[in-house]
Amino acid sequence: MGVLGTHSRIPSDHMLCIGCALKRQPQQIACIKEDLKINITDRLDQFLRDDDRTEIVFESSLTNTERKYIHNYCIQFSLKTRSHGFGDERRITVWKKDNRSIDNKEILKLSPHSQQLVINLRQFLKENHCLPYNANAGRQTSGQQYCRTGRLSNVRPHVPRRVAPTSDGYRNFRQQLPIYEFRSELLSAIEKERVVIISGDTGCGKTTQVPQYILEDCAAKQRECRIVCCEPRRLAAISVAERICVERNEQIGGTVGYQIRLESKVSNETLLTFCTNGVILRTLMSNRDDFLRNATHIIIDEVHERDRFSDFLLLILKQTIKLNANIKLILMSATFNIKKFEDYFECESPVIEIPGRQHPVDEYFLEDVLKATNYMTLPMARYKQKLDRSKRQIQASTARTGTDEVSIPGRTPEVESQLRQEFDLILKGAWVEGTDQAFDKLLDFVSLNSFLMNHKHSETGVTALVVAAGQNKLQAVEALVCFGADLTVTT
Repeated sequence: MGVLGTHSRIPSDHMLCIGCALKRQPQQIACIKEDLKINITDRLDQFLRDDDRTEIVFESSLTNTERKYIHNYCIQFSLKTRSHGFGDERRITVWKKDNRSIDNKEILKLSPHSQQLVINLRQFLKENHCLPYNANAGRQTSGQQYCRTGRLSNVRPHVPRRVAPTSDGYRNFRQQLPIYEFRSELLSAIEKERVVIISGDTGCGKTTQVPQYILEDCAAKQRECRIVCCEPRRLAAISVAERICVERNEQIGGTVGYQIRLESKVSNETLLTFCTNGVILRTLMSNRDDFLRNATHIIIDEVHERDRFSDFLLLILKQTIKLNANIKLILMSATFNIKKFEDYFECESPVIEIPGRQHPVDEYFLEDVLKATNYMTLPMARYKQKLDRSKRQIQASTARTGTDEVSIPGRTPEVESQLRQEFDLILKGAWVEGTDQAFDKLLDFVSLNSFLMNHKHSETGVTALVVAAGQNKLQAVEALVCFGADLTVTT
């Protein structure tokens, strides 16, 4: 029979082959970010080593693909998994079967030579700042570890370390910024008041210097801090963080880092994190208590750029500072309605206004750029040679006859009239056709008859430069300008 009956039996050797074939079938592996994969692996490893814990619940910020990766990964260790909840509150829970721990798992044993290689590699990465070092890493529990998937890392505040002296160039640059004269006033206001408003003109240095002043002041006074600075755009968060790292002579991801959607450069030592409004909003909505317990300073930069995210963020922060007296809120912008924000946050301290620094602006036109860069096409080069030859002839004729006119053989009034009529046809053809061939013909004719450079069409009154500009022929315009076309001729 082609179909097995209910009491049919398969030989044991055939069943073994079928079982091996099923085991050899590859499982579909979910692709997730490498840093998240490492984070999940570390948390599950600590969960298996802890015999007192029976289950672990992951955050609701994980996507379906990331939860699928956790499901597949837990199968290797005989762990049970289950997803529960709906929408943004959907989570995944992992628990042990019969209190299974990692002691029942096979442990990879390395030879002494391999162990020494691993130790040397770890030491090399640590010396080159490729491996973040945390003295309390061994004592941390899985609940203290931070997740880097759209939320701010829950780094506990601690005293910033003193940075190595920067170069004289960066030190002098920082001292020349207009905000440097207000350093003491800023730190005094931040220490005394819960909400500080800074109105600084563009270029005064408020974005890069205010967070550094707080770090340096806390390091000098041995005071713990944890600063979060919100920028309206991702590019601003990344670029400002990198600039501050350069001025502090540090690597990104150390004391200073950034965290945006789908990308982060932070570690357990990060005390100043630049992020976007969406990241801090997600943190406040999902992990509010831990964030408020750790944050000491919140800086909102460019607060005048209002949208639905920034308005909602200001609403939450107003409620937050009433509940937590340890958080300092700093609002910064170049141009915004100061009175409106003072009334909203009920500020009693005066607004700190910082003047900007105007840089000189020079105007350059296209002709100046062409002259400065020596840009020249082949027709322009040919005409330049003819123009130089014509100037030498004029100089020779002036020295010989005392007049500036050069006698060109064969150019009689009748010939010039014919050339003008022919040039009228070329101008008309270039305007009507607008092709590159028509303008090549125009440039060749002009290079041979330079006296027609500023010739006006007998009917329309347009010149060669007007025709080229009207047809948007940039190369022809550049060539005519270099040939010496008069820009002031009107049609």
